[in-house]
Amino acid sequence: TPDSILVVPDEAVQFDGTSYYVFVETTPNTFERKTVMIGERNDSLVQITQGLDAAEKIVVRNAFFVKSEMEKESFGEGHH
Repeated sequence: TPDSILVVPDEAVQFDGTSYYVFVETTPNTFERKTVMIGERNDSLVQITQGLDAAEKIVVRNAFFVKSEMEKESFGEGHH
């Protein structure tokens, strides 16, 4: 068992219909989607049981906006 429990605000966790994920900031203003496994959750917090390191910087506020922007970018590929 881990020594500590990693929890994040509920608004940071997104769901695509099959898996949960968060956005991790890899460099300033550059984000990468990371699939995570969740555990217990309450009204405002979600336990992350797998897929995220406590040192990683995640998007909490506006995670839905980041998701929308990334979907727009991927949708635009190949449609010239």
